[in-house]
Amino acid sequence: LSIPGVGALCKGMDKLVSLGAYTSFVQNRLAQANYFRDPTRLSSYRQEGHFLPYINNEVKGKENSTYTANFQALNHLVLVMAESDTMVHPKESEHFGFFKDGSMTELIAMQDAPWYTEDWFGLKSLDQQNKVDLYSTKGDHLQFNMTFLYDMVEKYFVSSSSPSAAATTIQI
Repeated sequence: LSIPGVGALCKGMDKLVSLGAYTSFVQNRLAQANYFRDPTRLSSYRQEGHFLPYINNEVKGKENSTYTANFQALNHLVLVMAESDTMVHPKESEHFGFFKDGSMTELIAMQDAPWYTEDWFGLKSLDQQNKVDLYSTKGDHLQFNMTFLYDMVEKYFVSSSSPSAAATTIQI
């Protein structure tokens, strides 16, 4: 699936985020900035980020048990990583991996992340129940083929054993 212009738009947003991701102006106007976790600016990320540090329960004293309960209530969490992604850095974050705190090169896998090992928001619990499915696709950001898309829709939405299952499935 390829949508003309999306790549250029995403690259422009990526550049804007890198200039001031944790400023109020960018946080209030650009959704992508709310998903940016800069491992070299974690203090700013935790103090100024409007979404991700909170949903991940990374802000001490601001942990939210409702986020954890809602996450654990999912029937499945389907994570798709583009193997040649140029938009999401690191691409492994599409599988909850991340750059080690303080590094822009050293990768930490999902199962080694503190939010997994300490189960900050329910990811480990969900995974231990075999409710986390990891996929990868060839190509760049959102450049998957229609067969893959149809297979995912069939598996997680159409073939669902109960009507409510599709309502609590997230596909990223």
